[in-house]
Amino acid sequence: PPTVQVAPGDLLLTGAPLGLFPDGIPVGRVERLERVQGGLKLRGWVKPLVELSLLEEVIVLRPL
Repeated sequence: PPTVQVAPGDLLLTGAPLGLFPDGIPVGRVERLERVQGGLKLRGWVKPLVELSLLEEVIVLRPL
């Protein structure tokens, strides 16, 4: 949402408004941001907190 403030160095956490998965788990750190589409959207690059090559399974949940 436009009201969310994010900056390089910020820690990204899981959010669970529907209770589908645990809330507050750290997943990555914002490395870089750029405004797109006339400044209406923000694109971000995030460095994961774990070495992804060491993971065997990952589940990605998206809202319906």
